[in-house]
Amino acid sequence: MLKKRILSLLVAVAAGAALFLGVNLLSPSLPEGSIREGLVYESTGICPDTALLRIEDNDASADLYAFWLGSTCSQLDAMLQSYTGAALDFSGTLPNGESVLSFVKDDALQAVKQQLVLENLAKKYGIALTEEDQQALAQQREQFVSGLGSEEAYLAELDKLGLREETYDRIRSADYLFTQLYRLFSTPGSAIAPTEDELAAFAAEQGYITADHILLMTMDPASGTPLDEAAAAEKRATAERLLEALRASEDPAALFASLADEYSEDTGRASNPDGYTFNEDSGFIDEFTDAANALAEGEISEIVESTYGYHILLRKPLDRQAAAQAVQPDYFNDFFQKAVDGARVVTSDALEQIDVPAFYEALTAAQAVG
Repeated sequence: MLKKRILSLLVAVAAGAALFLGVNLLSPSLPEGSIREGLVYESTGICPDTALLRIEDNDASADLYAFWLGSTCSQLDAMLQSYTGAALDFSGTLPNGESVLSFVKDDALQAVKQQLVLENLAKKYGIALTEEDQQALAQQREQFVSGLGSEEAYLAELDKLGLREETYDRIRSADYLFTQLYRLFSTPGSAIAPTEDELAAFAAEQGYITADHILLMTMDPASGTPLDEAAAAEKRATAERLLEALRASEDPAALFASLADEYSEDTGRASNPDGYTFNEDSGFIDEFTDAANALAEGEISEIVESTYGYHILLRKPLDRQAAAQAVQPDYFNDFFQKAVDGARVVTSDALEQIDVPAFYEALTAAQAVG
């Protein structure tokens, strides 16, 4: 689902605060619906086709909002039961002090906002479901129907969620639109593609650097067992000899590359012959990351010891191409989240009239029916 790809339940607390910066509660009422049946209507008194939110000219219906509200409540309920053994209590508070009721309402609003912004961006940049996308959605529907046993059973399951099929199709389409938006973003020269300069600048802001190293291993790479003391001492002596040669060289960067090719036992060197481009969140061992960050560009480290062995590092100028590739997904998420945060949301008065505990009770009761 879209929400899981952009914003997890755990980070939604922080994102929810930004949501209301774009809400205008003084705007005219949104169109009311006419469908007076189904779980949403029976539990809230609101027609499922009533528009509860609008961004630009794109409306979110009551059953779309209800889907994300139910999803948030269900996930939080499962999480609380897993970690605390207690069921969801809307009168309670979360460990950060926020009320449970406020959290689920904010999180559901954020999810709907993401959906509307995605659809608006798709429209703005001419993105639509491809024939392959439509075929995949149709095949997915057939699998649902087959798995449930009949068309009637499939529609009955949607009823238990309070969803019209057109709304569920809209939700299912979001992942395909998201994929296409990212594909457009990743296409050089497209309307939303960043330049390499923009990506490199973003990478620098995220703390990305480039460093090469010579690794003399003091452990068996196959078994992970340490070498004996004599073998480890020999590796240390080799490292000291190489460092001495580098210190005496008139062109230490060129010599470093040559020595690394000859002596380094890093198994990743074949695919990273010019070193690594990374930041503190890239998963490298602390000794390597800390030592690299302590160096100035062009500087060579002392011998650094880790569980893998002895390292000699060279801090290099940022590899702009590698950095751009590394941060592209994060840059896209940043681009998308800025669009979400900056969107002006119009809400219906009916949104605040929803009794969330009553709705969730009706939803769980419907789900419990076999």
